[in-house]
Amino acid sequence: MSEIFAISHFASPVGSADIEQSLCRCGGCFDTHRVQWRNLWLAGNGSRALCHLTAPDAEAARHALRRAGLPITRLWSARHLAGREPPSRVTVVIEEQLRTPATPADLGPWPHLWLPPLTRHQSYLALDGLQLLTLAEATGPEAGFCPQVAPALARLWRCSEIVTCSKQI
Repeated sequence: MSEIFAISHFASPVGSADIEQSLCRCGGCFDTHRVQWRNLWLAGNGSRALCHLTAPDAEAARHALRRAGLPITRLWSARHLAGREPPSRVTVVIEEQLRTPATPADLGPWPHLWLPPLTRHQSYLALDGLQLLTLAEATGPEAGFCPQVAPALARLWRCSEIVTCSKQI
């Protein structure tokens, strides 16, 4: 099984109830495609969502998400980078497009040197080595996130986890 991530952008802001309704309508489509739901994080402004799934491949995840009615802006397979203690609650998503393909050895256990060193996080590297995704826990501006010093290709956004009926499917 592969770790799969999908980003959805919404033309107008959505709420957690909208996402839950969409996913609950799906019924058994996750089972049909052998997709396991892991998590979904919704941006604080409702403009985007990040889905984390486990599936035989990216195409199976794409089919399940389409049947659930979620728009897919980007979808990719990734590998977890070993390292830091996982966050107990993800509150910030960091997306970074890399200029050249990277390997886990290239990045090491702390791929974001510009983050405060005590931030709990987990990072995932796309299999093509061009996308780095970090799920972090931060409690407010005092947590030390400084978008001004982040690389130009990084996107940081605050989020909250959505618990859906799909977790039980």
